[in-house]
Amino acid sequence: MKLIIVSDTHLRVERLIHRISEIENVDMILHLGDMVRDANTIAKRLGKKVIEVKGNCDMTGDKIPITRQLIWQNKKILMTHGHEYNVKTSLNRLFYKALESQPDIVLFGHTHMPMQETLGGILFLNPGSATYPREFRMPSFGVLDYINGEIVTDIITF
Repeated sequence: MKLIIVSDTHLRVERLIHRISEIENVDMILHLGDMVRDANTIAKRLGKKVIEVKGNCDMTGDKIPITRQLIWQNKKILMTHGHEYNVKTSLNRLFYKALESQPDIVLFGHTHMPMQETLGGILFLNPGSATYPREFRMPSFGVLDYINGEIVTDIITF
């Protein structure tokens, strides 16, 4: 089963929904903020569960948390948009936040640029922006797959 990781959709999800619909065995979709109301559209159109966290452009009050933890395939995942941890400059603050809860995977957005890196044994993954990529990149989202007991990651551009 796969997790689809999206961030920074900013109210433009048609192409993203079409691309995700082509992927088989999707367990659920994680939305990392900006704009979380897109999560409802994605959930309804694809018939999948969507879990979201609030980004800096989301005006949801306290209804949606800034960070959230979940367990998937016996792996602890920390989700956040990243703006509270200054991820545009460095991963240091987010890394220290991760040390508090010891997740296996940290998912974040905000930079609109995809990246994945392992720091201190923790996988950090940013899926980039599904609609407004930066630095001449293409729109993107992430995929976490569980194959033969291992987590396999991919960044899909479209």
